Amino acid sequence: MTSTRAVIHPFTGGSRFIQNAVLTGAQSFKLGGALLLAGSALGLWVFALSGPGLLVVGLIGVVLAITYTAPPCLVCRGLGDPVVAITLA
Repeated sequence: MTSTRAVIHPFTGGSRFIQNAVLTGAQSFKLGGALLLAGSALGLWVFALSGPGLLVVGLIGVVLAITYTAPPCLVCRGLGDPVVAITLA
C-alpha cells in the first residue's frame, strides 16, 4: 500500500500547513481571517459599483466560508462539495 505522504502534491491532499508546522493553528486562523476581510473589502467595492444583488451573494459566500469548517461544520456533515459548487456557481 502507498503511504499518503508519498502522494502529496501541491494540488491534492490539502496544503498540510498545520501538519507540517509551516503555520501554527493560530497563524492559520489569522491568515484565514485576513483573507476573508480582504475578500469582503473587495466585494464591498464591487458592490458599490454594481448593485444590491451582489451584497446578498457576498453575504451568502461569507457565511458558507465560515461555516465550511466552523460549527455547524458543513464539510463534517458531507456538505463540502455542494458548498464549493454553490460558491463557484
